[in-house]
Amino acid sequence: MLNFFYKNKIKKSAVWLMSVFVIAATLLGYNWQTQTQAAASFEKVLEQFPESYREQLTVLHEAHPDWLFEPFYVEEDWNDVIIANQLVLGRNLIPTGSSKMYLSGVDTDGKWYLTPTSWKSTRIAGSYDWAKNRWVSFDSGTWAQASEEAISYIMDPRNWLTEENVFMFEKLSYDKEVQTEAVVKAMMENTFMDCDYAKITGDDGKSYTYAQVLVKAAKEYGVSPIHLCARIIQEQGTGKYDSSTGKYTVNGTLASGLATDDGGKTFRPAKSTDKIIYYNYFNIGAGGTGQEIIDNGGREAMNAGWTSPYLAVLGGAKKLTNNYISVGQDTLYFQKFNVVYHNASGDLVAWKQYMQNLLAPVNEGYKARSGYESANLLNSAFTFRIPVYKSGFPEKAFPRPEPLTSTANPNYKLKSISVTGTNVFGTKGALALTPTFNMDTSTYSIIVPYIISSVDIKAEAIASTSTVSGTGQHELEVGDNVFNIVCKSEYGTTKTYKLTVTRQKGSTLLKSVEPSEGSFTNSFVKDKLDYTMYVDNSVETLAFDYTTDSEVAKVVVRYGDITAECEGGNTGFIEVAEGESILYFDDYPSDEDRSAMTTYKVKIIRYTQTVFDKKELQINGSYINGFAIGDTVASAMKKFGVENGTAVIMNSDQKKKADTDLIGTGDYITVYDNNGFVYHQYQIVIYGDVNGDGKVNLFDAVYLTKHCWVAPFLTGIKFEAANVYAKSSEIDLYDMVVITNYMWNGGKIKQTR
Repeated sequence: MLNFFYKNKIKKSAVWLMSVFVIAATLLGYNWQTQTQAAASFEKVLEQFPESYREQLTVLHEAHPDWLFEPFYVEEDWNDVIIANQLVLGRNLIPTGSSKMYLSGVDTDGKWYLTPTSWKSTRIAGSYDWAKNRWVSFDSGTWAQASEEAISYIMDPRNWLTEENVFMFEKLSYDKEVQTEAVVKAMMENTFMDCDYAKITGDDGKSYTYAQVLVKAAKEYGVSPIHLCARIIQEQGTGKYDSSTGKYTVNGTLASGLATDDGGKTFRPAKSTDKIIYYNYFNIGAGGTGQEIIDNGGREAMNAGWTSPYLAVLGGAKKLTNNYISVGQDTLYFQKFNVVYHNASGDLVAWKQYMQNLLAPVNEGYKARSGYESANLLNSAFTFRIPVYKSGFPEKAFPRPEPLTSTANPNYKLKSISVTGTNVFGTKGALALTPTFNMDTSTYSIIVPYIISSVDIKAEAIASTSTVSGTGQHELEVGDNVFNIVCKSEYGTTKTYKLTVTRQKGSTLLKSVEPSEGSFTNSFVKDKLDYTMYVDNSVETLAFDYTTDSEVAKVVVRYGDITAECEGGNTGFIEVAEGESILYFDDYPSDEDRSAMTTYKVKIIRYTQTVFDKKELQINGSYINGFAIGDTVASAMKKFGVENGTAVIMNSDQKKKADTDLIGTGDYITVYDNNGFVYHQYQIVIYGDVNGDGKVNLFDAVYLTKHCWVAPFLTGIKFEAANVYAKSSEIDLYDMVVITNYMWNGGKIKQTR
């Protein structure tokens, strides 16, 4: 039904330019005072129009004094007509996709261009599929819903009171003096109705040209044959051209003939063998998309009994007249925008329009004017019936939607918003929006505890051509933090999503924690949650002093099965079991507010009672002695015992020695409790073994000689090992004698003191 608004790529004669509606009919029930207006002076006529019409009408009158102008007063408010009747999905369409648009008489360069974004609607519900990032297709799939600005521009009569476009307001009455068979015949040249060869059979069995049939319809129904001819060509096209014969044949599906196999539910192109074939030259009733258009148009023809081209042309002309012309829709403007016909209740029947194409009255009116001009009829006494909106009409005409050169993507909606919160300890986690994200919902909120110190906002646009701002990492203040996330389309339109993150008052952090005995292995800092401390087995109870980050914070401690609320910055004494136990500090915003909490964990390790039995050995401070020269690790381990623990002999580098290794000065006995913690550590002294190899020999004697005769240098455990003469506290000649006697005479070195 809309294909006649595409650019016609087949060359037509100049006469074809008049292919628009020039219908004339006596309109029943309307008092438009045509005769009175014709007799009145132009000044009187001009007074019937608002001031914003008069300058343009004056220009037209001066150029064509015989033209008559009559106002049609629209009782409904302009805004009501636009909103209630015209801003309805599917009622006003414009080309989209690869199809192109052109406004005759306005786009004087003759260039067709892709429909601008400004002409396509995104605001009328259902016109744009935001999620799929595309305009919703209508009719044959190459049409989109027109924008409010485009509808207002086309529908404003003042934009078209020009030499080129005023014929959209021409009254389509039959004028036998102007609309002759010869003019209609000329219009049909280079179309499938070309009268030189195209004939149709009448109900009397005779053969007629299409021009003869249209003039017959004009006389019977008072409708312009030029209008009928133009409407057929607009709906069916000029036809398919056969270069071998130089002729055109009908190409439109509904005019080529349809047949049905299921009683009218569906229709298909007719075959020569079909007994009954239906035709619909005017595409009457052929609404919908795809096959739906064929089925609806075929059903209309079947119900009307249009079983031949002759019946279809006459029947369609009659229906067009009865449904539109005779009820007042006798101009191209009124056939597109019904502000004339009311139902029995007095309401406008806005859906009653012949065409959905918003550009139709502009382009068809221009073609009508061109046809009259080519036939030298432009100065005839045409009557133009021009709508005047009595209320709600702006003082100035609606401008043309701009820019015309931009087909940029208008999608300004987001696909998603996600927020990640980071607490003062650096832990991250996803935060839930309220309400759940929806691309059409503009306002969101999140409430977070004080401990959440920052948020990272991410947002993704539906269209890859859009840009998003307001995202990224943001520090939070206590209270409401408002972030505006703006999605800007390629076209330049924007949508703002408002996110309010409320950081609750009342810190749940501790400034300090101090135990009554011992200390933490690491210093306390408020943004670290885990601590460890060791206490001696003798420590049976512990208390902790603490300070909170907030004066009103409430601290609760948990220890085993015990939960206790604290006061005054102290936990009170807690019994500490041997081994490992865990103490938790739960810090709430206040005694009344328990909506958030930060938990600090303290691992307390109380050593178990470990007993080191030295037997015959001696312990002197951190030294242990009494072992024999030449003891191995295995033999040395038998000379002491450990209760509730274990012991290991290590070298001076704190590495465990093998059982067969000799023990020497500087080795360690490390004692562990049952929890695996170091209970005590002793350093072994083997008197005479100064160098720590577990033997007493010349090397050790050299150490003593150097210390005694050159310069004292032995210190610490080496000094202790060199002091082999028990009755002396210094290293002297007596010690050298003992060493020498051991090496050469089999003397003894006493290992105890």
